[in-house]
Amino acid sequence: MATGGQRLVAIFEIINGYSPQVVEALAILRGIDFAIDTCLVPAAIESDELRVVNLSKACDPNANPASLNKSR
Repeated sequence: MATGGQRLVAIFEIINGYSPQVVEALAILRGIDFAIDTCLVPAAIESDELRVVNLSKACDPNANPASLNKSR
């Protein structure tokens, strides 16, 4: 991270048996909403979950995080 940057960590409660990938995708989405609402943009998003990263790279506005529940 560049000097002087700010770090925001998103935490999302696991409910309804969502997979860790879905929870991570939803936490990222909430973090993006928060960054926009508080004018903390541009922002860098980091994740170690490859399927979440690939879904975000697709930039498909119709992408559904629930699709991450499917087995690998």
